[in-house]
Amino acid sequence: MLLNSFFFIQQNETGVYRLQLNADHEIYKGHFPGNPVTPGVVMIQMLTELMQQHTGKKSATDFHSFLQIF
Repeated sequence: MLLNSFFFIQQNETGVYRLQLNADHEIYKGHFPGNPVTPGVVMIQMLTELMQQHTGKKSATDFHSFLQIF
């Protein structure tokens, strides 16, 4: 949904992901012009898509075992 339009990922050989955000994306036009803020719901969507990419699973319930809640 947002991968490859709002954000792009690179993974190195040790499994560390680097995210690059698209500063020209529509999201930032409303949040907030001249002082961009990434909305929390967008960060959650990014995490979901990153986990889908990492695990190969498409549903949040499919990768719940990878998440630990403190």
